[in-house]
Amino acid sequence: MVYLSSTRYEDAYQRIVDGSAHSTGTSILIFASIDVDAICGLRLLTTLLKRDSIGHKIIPVNNYSDITQMNATLIESNLQIRTLVFLNCAAQVDIQDLVNLRDGLSVVIVDSHRPFNLYNVFWNEQVHCLDDGDVEKNMGELRNAFEDIEFSNDTDDESSDDEAGHKRGSDSDGEGKKRRKTGMDPDEFIRLQEQRAKKRELRQYHQSLVQAYYAQGSYYGQSCAVSMLMLAEQMGMPLSADLVWWAIVGATSQYLLHQIDETGYALVVTRMRDLSRRVSLNSPSIPLPAARDKTTEARRSVNYSSSSQALLDSQLGYPTDTAFTPYLDIVEEEDDEGYLKARAGVSTAAEAGLLTSSKIAAQSADIAESSELQFSLLRH
Repeated sequence: MVYLSSTRYEDAYQRIVDGSAHSTGTSILIFASIDVDAICGLRLLTTLLKRDSIGHKIIPVNNYSDITQMNATLIESNLQIRTLVFLNCAAQVDIQDLVNLRDGLSVVIVDSHRPFNLYNVFWNEQVHCLDDGDVEKNMGELRNAFEDIEFSNDTDDESSDDEAGHKRGSDSDGEGKKRRKTGMDPDEFIRLQEQRAKKRELRQYHQSLVQAYYAQGSYYGQSCAVSMLMLAEQMGMPLSADLVWWAIVGATSQYLLHQIDETGYALVVTRMRDLSRRVSLNSPSIPLPAARDKTTEARRSVNYSSSSQALLDSQLGYPTDTAFTPYLDIVEEEDDEGYLKARAGVSTAAEAGLLTSSKIAAQSADIAESSELQFSLLRH
């Protein structure tokens, strides 16, 4: 088995740790797509790597040629590289077509793009794909079909035919000499032909299953950032508001870009709401910076856990127009031209709330703001 279920993500990280133990330099290359979800997942992963003092190098990926170029210039010539991690890239192609999988090199794929390439999921023990439940629950028959196509050998049937013919034709009487011309007796020949016909039908059925799997078109699975948050939990890392926030942003980007539907997003909301409340209960109370003239003295010091909860809850996209209004009067919209332009371009309450909550956060943290993506990322 070369895919890892959601309860075994820690096995992939253990590979990373084992690889770093056998390397004297940078042992990990992280290939990260330049989409929002991958960047959030990258932030979570690097936090975990820094905690464990594991050296790594980050390579942004625009297309597959970036991966093949790095394979030729960096991976093949550097035996210190022990692990390759792919974030939101490489799941849909056979990784062996992009990277030379030499001995001692492991690959971990964390990708929300579907469908998986079956060679990544069922073929090479050096490749581990993080599964969100799709493979384990829905692809049992497909796995049998893939293994039948790749591992069964028709030459065994042909050799068995030859052996049977040789045994039947070894009789010393005249009837045996006659059978030696045809290879075997008629009854045995008919039985073997029927057996081979059934195998051919089964092979054609399995081929149709694989073709239908690839023909279903592209779709998206679990957010890369959410997968990385689950990995952090399994590795015993204490969750903070920052870590949960990055997972929320990654999952919400999928929803805003119409990569997942409302049903899929609702599952994420339930999970993130529980985590955010747990984190908020453990957060200390700290004062917010003094707001401008319009802010009253009563708002100069608020409970950090409650403000974090409001920020996290706003990201979860409650379906009310007032869900994002607890601190709207703190925001000085007329003083921020970039914010006004971005605010004018939103079309849904979720997008408006994402802008508002990010704007509030800008008053208590250093912010790198992007009007193109219509939300802000915390700079750490």
